[in-house]
Formats: sequence, C-alpha cells, structure tokens
Amino acid sequence: MISFIQTLPVFLGLPLVIGSGILLTLLGTLVAGTLFTPAELIENNAVGGFKFAFLAQIVAALLAFSLVDSATRFVSFQFRCDRELAAISLMQKVENFLPVEASRLRLAESEYLKSVINDEWSKMREGKQSEGTTKALEDWYAKAMATTPRNDQERLALSQYMRLFAEVVINRTGRISDSTSPFENLIWLSVGIAVIITIAFNWFFGSYNLLTQLAMGALLTTGVMTLVYLSVVLASPINSPIGILPTSYITLLQ
Repeated sequence: MISFIQTLPVFLGLPLVIGSGILLTLLGTLVAGTLFTPAELIENNAVGGFKFAFLAQIVAALLAFSLVDSATRFVSFQFRCDRELAAISLMQKVENFLPVEASRLRLAESEYLKSVINDEWSKMREGKQSEGTTKALEDWYAKAMATTPRNDQERLALSQYMRLFAEVVINRTGRISDSTSPFENLIWLSVGIAVIITIAFNWFFGSYNLLTQLAMGALLTTGVMTLVYLSVVLASPINSPIGILPTSYITLLQ
C-alpha cells in the first residue's frame, strides 16, 4: 500500500490518503450512531478526555518520529549525492594536471557515472547497491592507483585526486544507506495502528448534532492523514512523487 501511494503524483496521492481516512471516520461515526443513542455516547465525553488523553500523546510521538526519520534520510540522501558530485567535479579539474593519465581516468569516471544512472539508481529503490557500479568503482580505483606521477606537480595532483576519490566512496556508501530504512516496515505498522486507533477513538463519543460530530471527526482525520502522507512521500528519497532523480549525475556525465 505504501509503495502504491509513493507511485502516485501528489495531486492524486494526497486526496486518496486523506479521503480514505475521512471515509473511515464518517462510516465509523454513522455505525456507532445506529448502535448507541446520542445520550449514551455523550456520557463518554465527560471522562474520555481525562482517561484516554495518553493516546493522543502516543500518536503524536509516533507521527513525529516517522516524519523526522523520513525527512532526515531524505535530506541526508540529497546531501550525500551533492558531496559525491562535488568530489567528482573537482576530480575532473585535477585530471588536467595529470595529462598522461587523464584520458583513461576520465573514461573510468564516465563508466562509473553511467552505471550509477542506469543501474544503481533503480537498485537503490530496494536499498541495495549495484554490483556493476561497484565493479566500475573498483576499475576506476585501479586505474588511479596505476598512475605514475613524473614530477612534484603531478604527485601533488594525484594525492588530491585520491583524497577526492575517498570522498566519492564514502558518500556513495552513505546515499545507498539513506535510500531506505531497515526499520521501515516496523515504522509503518506502528503508524498504521496509531492512525486506526486515532480514528476509532472518536466513534465512542457523541453530540446531539450529528453534523458537528462528523465535521470535527473529518477535521481531525485530515490533519492526521496529512502528516501520514508527508511521512510517506519523504520516506524514500527515490520512490516518491517528490523523489530525487539522477539528473545531476547525467549533467556531470555530459
């Protein structure tokens, strides 16, 4: 279900999530209204807020945790990509001071970028690295290590080049790690249970004006489901309607 929502554009996914929550709220309220009289439900109003206030705190904590976790990984993924791209961009400039080796280093670098764009980006949807991209990175490293500087300028350039190469390796590992969460299924199970409890909780309280009760339930559900949707679209830096594309990698390759 989460994966399906992430495939939808925002103008479809957001109404679907909010609408399904509101529909559940309205149906439950109407069913409760047929099983109990308004007077019977209103009796719960006097004690419900005091005895069950802790439920609101639990739900708020779970939603806050999921939202912060999702947003942190999303931003971290973008940061890792930017750092990796910045390192490769600087390496391209340093290559100008290694004239004998520049052509084969640029070729290895291009193969790595192509593999990231065409293979690894899709693998990261499952939180996995691409074996082909790993091989391309290893080949690039081997060519860099085989470089023999002829003078002090080239030795300094090679030293800087290898330092930047380490940045590429570190940030590649980071973006793969940030592409998914190992606790994602557990988080969504907890959030789903919390949302159901939040919606169902309102069924046990009443008002003599049914329209008022339905409206208040719909407003509460709208707020909760909006936060849930925001967590869903931020949960995956790739599998979401606002996901990050390898556009910058394509630009650097060109």
